[in-house]
Amino acid sequence: MGRVVPSVCLFASLLLFTPNAPGVAWAQKPAGPGAATGQAAPAGQPAQAGKPRSAEPGRASSPSAAPTNDPTQRTPAFGGSGGRAFELRCGSGYVLTGVQGRQGMVVDRIGILCRPVRQDGTLGSETTVGNQVGGGGGNAVAVSCGSGRVVSGLRFFYGTYVDSITIGCRTWHPGTRGMSGSPAFGLKIGGDGHPTPGEVSCGSDRQPGAGILGRAGSVVDSIGLVCNEP
Repeated sequence: MGRVVPSVCLFASLLLFTPNAPGVAWAQKPAGPGAATGQAAPAGQPAQAGKPRSAEPGRASSPSAAPTNDPTQRTPAFGGSGGRAFELRCGSGYVLTGVQGRQGMVVDRIGILCRPVRQDGTLGSETTVGNQVGGGGGNAVAVSCGSGRVVSGLRFFYGTYVDSITIGCRTWHPGTRGMSGSPAFGLKIGGDGHPTPGEVSCGSDRQPGAGILGRAGSVVDSIGLVCNEP
């Protein structure tokens, strides 16, 4: 019996001090809150102590982050079927604040004016984005909502071509990154023809104008609105 006891003790010691099998995550578990439990780090990636696994690039990780964007909204384009299809966009981080182009009896040419949305939600300086579409007739013109306002709708008169376009502007709120109030219409490009009236608008307070779409050739044949979060 005197020989058995040391052997039993030796066997118990080996069990107590044998290391865990390779890849067992809890042996290298980060000490910080939100750390993964019971999962090994992916092959080829070192364990990052104290970093939650949910903190992935491009994903909101705090309650104050902006909500996920809704799908881009595109209204129908009203007017004729001539010319070629176009879509002019302000781009990510910008809002539509005006239009420019050339005008005569109809809207000869059109482009967009946009403002960047700063990190605090305020609007930066207005700038031209992209190229204009249409012909070279008429005279140069530009209309803008002005500081603190964004385009949320368009009113127009159209037939075979787009005779005129009037922008509708709403107040922009930096804190909520949204719009309020009814659209104020009044700033127009184009002629005085009055064939058929039409109107398009952004359906969500969180989605201001983000661009325009339609068809254009020697003049602007049809027009519509693109709406999206900046």
